[in-house]
Amino acid sequence: MDRRIECAACFVPYITIRATRSIIARLDVRLDDEQRRRLDEIVEHSGRPISEVVRGLIDEAYEAVMRERRWEAARRLAALGGENPPEPAELARELEAAHDPGGLQ
Repeated sequence: MDRRIECAACFVPYITIRATRSIIARLDVRLDDEQRRRLDEIVEHSGRPISEVVRGLIDEAYEAVMRERRWEAARRLAALGGENPPEPAELARELEAAHDPGGLQ
């Protein structure tokens, strides 16, 4: 979709703006002074742009939540009290004994 905008302050008679579907959404976040100071400190220490730092912090926080969910799932499975499976070699012997194919007879 093209929209033409008259620009009185420009040397060109109009500017063409193309409205396209963006894969990056814009987000407005309000920070208090201390939060902004800490963010600026992280940005200065990392040497990366603030937007890249914020995206990285979001990714780290998301991974921490997912890691906690995985641990919680593991704790629930452990609480079920099932027996631990045998070692692979022992399991193979048990399966062969239970389901003896009868050889090549």
